[in-house]
Amino acid sequence: MKRSSFTSNSVLNFFVVLSFITIGLVFFFLRSQPTSVVSKENIPKIELENFKAFQINDKILDLSIEGKKALQYDDHEIFFDSKIKRYDEDTIESVESPKAKRQQDLYFFPNGVTYKRSDDSSFWSETGIYNHKEQNFKGKGRFILTSKDSKIEGLDISYSHALAIIEAQSIQAHLFLDEIKQSQKEKKKLPTFKGGF
Repeated sequence: MKRSSFTSNSVLNFFVVLSFITIGLVFFFLRSQPTSVVSKENIPKIELENFKAFQINDKILDLSIEGKKALQYDDHEIFFDSKIKRYDEDTIESVESPKAKRQQDLYFFPNGVTYKRSDDSSFWSETGIYNHKEQNFKGKGRFILTSKDSKIEGLDISYSHALAIIEAQSIQAHLFLDEIKQSQKEKKKLPTFKGGF
C-alpha cells in the first residue's frame, strides 16, 4: 500500500511542477517587450511612385505635378524629384526640386529649387516657398537668375508673377547688351527688378 501512495505523490508532484513551469513560461513569453511607438502622423495615407497628377480649375488645366515619389499625409504631401507646372494663358511656369512639401496652397523647397518660364528665363534658389494662390515665390539664401539678356546672382529672391516684380538682396548682374536691344525691338515685357546691390 505504501507503494501506491508513493506513486500517487510522484504523479501529483509531477503535475504540480509541470503547472509551475507552464505558468512560468506563460509569464516569460507574455512579459512586455520593448516596442517602438509609431505615430499615426508618421505613416502616409497614400504613397505613389513615378506619378503624375493634375489640378483643374474653372474647367482648364491649372497645375500639374510629376515626380519619382509622393507621400500624402492628413495635412500635407511630400514630393521627391518633382516637377510642378503652372499653366497661364500665355506662359508656362515650372518648378523642379529634389524635395518639396505641399501644405494647402504653399509649396516648401528645403533642398533647392529651379524655377523656369516658357520665355527661357529661370532661376535657382537654395531654398524657397511658392504660394500657388498668390502666385509668388520667396527664396532664402543664394540664387542665380538667368535669361537671354542677363545673369543675376544674389540673396533672398522674391518673385511675384501677378505683379511681374523680382526683388533680391546683394545683387550682382551681368547684362548682355545685344540681347537687351533685341528684346526692346521686340517690345517684350520683362519683370521689374528691385533690390540692393
